[in-house]
Amino acid sequence: MTYSNQTWHEQLDRFQVRDALLALTTSRVKLPQEAQGGHLDTLRAACGSSLEREWLDFLVESGLRLPSHAQQLVPDHFARPDFTYAEQTAVVFIDGPVHAQAHVRERDARIRDDLDLAGYTVVTFTHDTATWPELARRYAFIFGEG
Repeated sequence: MTYSNQTWHEQLDRFQVRDALLALTTSRVKLPQEAQGGHLDTLRAACGSSLEREWLDFLVESGLRLPSHAQQLVPDHFARPDFTYAEQTAVVFIDGPVHAQAHVRERDARIRDDLDLAGYTVVTFTHDTATWPELARRYAFIFGEG
């Protein structure tokens, strides 16, 4: 370091912290269990179905990131996704069997296309829980890597 106003500049070696700083680039921040538990309780209380609660359980058991909000209205889009990841600008829909009906499927498609065009990443999990792990891996930038 060459700053003349630093009295310790001769003793500082920026190369000694290199490894520590590089290690920080791959570090992960985890909420304390009790903080995550409180947030999980809030999300569970807002769930509109047992399938949504099962999906939250899947996230916890898989060590994946919890959504920031549940049942939050998306302004100007007439949409209320089951879950929202605000930081990732993503919305998640948990579709039970009723969403297979033609008129519901068409309405869902219109709403989700509108959200996609508005810049949201739209992810739909169906009631087929066997597909959830692969879908979560595909969208790891939202859910984390577990």
